[in-house]
Amino acid sequence: MTCPGGSYSILLAMVTARNTAFPASKADGVRGLPELVVFTSAEAHYSVSKNAMLMGLGLRNVVKVPTTDDGRMVPAALRTRSAGRWRVAVSAAA
Repeated sequence: MTCPGGSYSILLAMVTARNTAFPASKADGVRGLPELVVFTSAEAHYSVSKNAMLMGLGLRNVVKVPTTDDGRMVPAALRTRSAGRWRVAVSAAA
């Protein structure tokens, strides 16, 4: 599949992750789903947050994970910052 840019590619990946975790969301939408959370690097492209808004997840459900000095996400933050929400995707930055 060819995508017209990075923003759209990230949107496609996030929607695919949601639809894989909750196949009925393709037909039924996000109503009735648990609260979904997306993890991304604190250094990530702004489109992760923008796409979360487009998908109806909301900005509060985008967790910006702290990074080390060399830009790696801190793994402990991935395990502890979901606060009972369903972890639907982790978006890494290159």
